[in-house]
Amino acid sequence: MNRLQRVCCYAAAAGLACLVAATPEQAAAVSYWEDFESGAADALPSSTGLILEWYGDNDNRSGTLWRTAQDGALFDDPIGADGNKSAVLDNNNHGFSQAFPENDGPTNATMGQVWSTQPGLNKSGTIAFDFYLSPTPDDGFTYVDVRLGHRTDGANFVSTGAPDTFGWFSLRVDRDADTGLDVPKITSNSIPGVGDASVAPLIGETNHVSIEIDNGFHTYTLNGAVIEWDVNGNPVSTLPALPGSGALGVSGMTFVGNFEGAPGTPKGLVYIDNLHVELVPEPTTALLTVLGGFVLLAGRRRT
Repeated sequence: MNRLQRVCCYAAAAGLACLVAATPEQAAAVSYWEDFESGAADALPSSTGLILEWYGDNDNRSGTLWRTAQDGALFDDPIGADGNKSAVLDNNNHGFSQAFPENDGPTNATMGQVWSTQPGLNKSGTIAFDFYLSPTPDDGFTYVDVRLGHRTDGANFVSTGAPDTFGWFSLRVDRDADTGLDVPKITSNSIPGVGDASVAPLIGETNHVSIEIDNGFHTYTLNGAVIEWDVNGNPVSTLPALPGSGALGVSGMTFVGNFEGAPGTPKGLVYIDNLHVELVPEPTTALLTVLGGFVLLAGRRRT
């Protein structure tokens, strides 16, 4: 390496160091873990943002739809060993005392998790969690919405439209009217034309879902099997972000249930636990340019 090449390498290294120092939020991955162990049994789950929107008087609330479940409490926790805690969506036993003739519940019962204020940076990584779907009550269903995305206004929940939503799917068990059997499924709500998943969740057992996010695309794995989606009759394993999505980075997720608020349709219990997020930052163009220059100079030295 001649003197000019050494000077260029030193300059590139210095530029790299300055760039990294100037953008510390890009030097570390987002690592988030929520196992609900710190929450009191039967109380609201810990480390969450919850929103209940009601038909009628918004200031006259009663009952709690999201609770911390634990063995020996109001709900025995079916996930993990004895003594484990998880969050449970209490769709039916929520103790409403409101006198609305047509609806007795909220239009939304949401549990929001937020792990970053920089949604544009974290575009690649993994989001995983465990869930448990109870069998359906007679003539009812078991259901929870799962939304991935970001809110630039600081809200703690993800809505269902652009630019908030990156990905959106539902975990559901329906009672077949003809056979009387429960039919579990995962449905993608994100992309027009995308049908049900090729594999279905277990009913009355713990499931594990992992979502790989990679620069505007996402791939799902359920209980070790990669999910393929029916897209106009063709199997597709990787989906793009919801059309119109904003920065494509994911800063939070929201679990939503009982959005209909109709008392005439019983709904089964849904449990959520062990939410684990590992997202890596997206390097800037300038950083890649510096690295490219450094590698180029090193390559010239070897030739």
